[in-house]
Amino acid sequence: MKKTALSLTTPLLLVLSLAGIMGPLGTDLYLPAFPIMVTEFGTTAANVQLTLTAFTIGMAVGQLVVGSLSDRFGRKPIMLIGAVAVALSSSACAIAPSISFLVIACGFIGLSTSAGIAVGRAVVADLTTGVQAARSFSLLGLIVGFGPILGPIAGAVAMLLLGGWRGIFWAFTVFAVIVFFVLLGVPESLPAEKRHGGGLSTMFRSVKVVLGNRTFVVFAASIWFGFGAMFGYISASAFIVQSVLGMSPLEYTYVFGGIGIGLMATGYLTTRLLKIWAASKIILVGQIQLITGSLGLLALVLIDDMNPAAVIFCLLLIGSSMGFVFGPASSLAVSEVRQSAGTAMAILGSVQFVFAGIAAPMVGIAGKTQVWPFALVSLTFALLAMAAVTVGRRHESR
Repeated sequence: MKKTALSLTTPLLLVLSLAGIMGPLGTDLYLPAFPIMVTEFGTTAANVQLTLTAFTIGMAVGQLVVGSLSDRFGRKPIMLIGAVAVALSSSACAIAPSISFLVIACGFIGLSTSAGIAVGRAVVADLTTGVQAARSFSLLGLIVGFGPILGPIAGAVAMLLLGGWRGIFWAFTVFAVIVFFVLLGVPESLPAEKRHGGGLSTMFRSVKVVLGNRTFVVFAASIWFGFGAMFGYISASAFIVQSVLGMSPLEYTYVFGGIGIGLMATGYLTTRLLKIWAASKIILVGQIQLITGSLGLLALVLIDDMNPAAVIFCLLLIGSSMGFVFGPASSLAVSEVRQSAGTAMAILGSVQFVFAGIAAPMVGIAGKTQVWPFALVSLTFALLAMAAVTVGRRHESR
């Protein structure tokens, strides 16, 4: 692979993280307002959680499109267009007259934020290989991990200062505008001679090549299933902490932020472990942690003991497990399909959010005071993720 003159510097990684954080920040920003939105719109918890489903499906569809577009037109213009679209979509959410309108508008936010997620990862894939790629993806995930920490806290502050949950989306609009101006200074990482000039047929050929690579599929699947469990936690956490454990919205932000710090801690630990452990071994640690947390929560449900400390500890294990998975699995998945890095990162992120969109409504099917749907969803995805990484490790050893 011919090297480009551009290298992945720390400032560039920070800017890519700022663009990538819009997705996780957007989904978490209005979580503290879920119970309030149920009351204001006169709807159900499952209907409000559909806004998350729409958001994540938007990210899933959007990443598949923007990743391939960035392989053709370059990385920078796609990220700039995405930031503008986020601002417009978030403004629409702020004036939503009904829950149906809000669901649609959240879908467009997800579609728009996909540019920062998929294309930012593609830039990393353009400029790094091997262990450097694994560490860079882990650092990217570590910085983006501020989203789950800042999201609920910023959302709660926005509700207080800007007049309710609508102020959250106005604040997000301003943030998207700031990201746009920051991205203006980002250099292009994909030279014109490395871009493909085809249309949809070229895109579908790239998709076929990527999905035909077994290494990509098995390690990407460990991310897809693991993120499904993690997003189930994101969707259910507000109801578990507030409606089941009886904590206030402010206390919920502390719990959610603390688990976000746990996610950052596992991400940072991954960057250190990569110096001494194989990437696939670190992924395995994350999947074992996810299974342990899911089994623990299911056990608490079965014995009917919602002890706050025990429940929060299980949520911590589930919510922070992906810090061990994202960077190493992304690096291994893209290792054999670098010629279509944008498409590969788009597929990885797209399917990831498909599973997230599936998980979001499933965890709320029994109402806001029932924990067992989330426990079952989390355990199911955890076992599937473990199966994927087991197959990947065997394939890697051969």
